[in-house]
Amino acid sequence: MLVDASQGIQAQTLSTLYQAIDQNLTIIPVLNKIDLPAANPERVAHEIENVIGIDKSEIIKVSGKT
Repeated sequence: MLVDASQGIQAQTLSTLYQAIDQNLTIIPVLNKIDLPAANPERVAHEIENVIGIDKSEIIKVSGKT
């Protein structure tokens, strides 16, 4: 599951996530674009934790620059 750190969880992400869960797929949470000035990785990680139930310590944080 790929989530933009500047936009947060989008409706299409949730739709695709629920389809993956229905098929018993392993969910790998990835927070992308953490280097952008508008990014708020901690807020979005908290959102992922609250909305989806994945512990924020399991979220992989990535950036094209790093």
